[in-house]
Amino acid sequence: MIVKDEGNGEATFKQSKKYGETTVTHPLNPRYPDIELKKRFKYRIVGKVVKKEKTILNGELSSLANTLMKDLQDNSEMRQMNYKKYGLLNVQVFAPRLSKPIIDRIDRVLAKHYGFTDEELDFIINYDIKYRMGRDSEEE
Repeated sequence: MIVKDEGNGEATFKQSKKYGETTVTHPLNPRYPDIELKKRFKYRIVGKVVKKEKTILNGELSSLANTLMKDLQDNSEMRQMNYKKYGLLNVQVFAPRLSKPIIDRIDRVLAKHYGFTDEELDFIINYDIKYRMGRDSEEE
């Protein structure tokens, strides 16, 4: 359900759960606690979820995200850096360019989901190479 807090005007997605005589809103984000619905709270149910679908984003994208995080970690290195203000620090340095093949796979999944054309996908995949890495200027 979609619950609107009449006090601050915020609306959030919640699940409704009943424990005996007590009704609570259960947030979809596990970091937040259940909230018991009492008459003194000013809230209004403004909508409800009528269909939940699994999409490519649920499974494939999640798997690719985990693969990317592992690859970034595996390709990182620890460096000692000396700062005037902080002194000697151990800093983990990441090299995202080494994970570009995985990032490109993520771009392809998202392009399919959003219905991008091949031209739009090509622009996205080659944006870093052309504009951030300066390869276009090397070819001229």
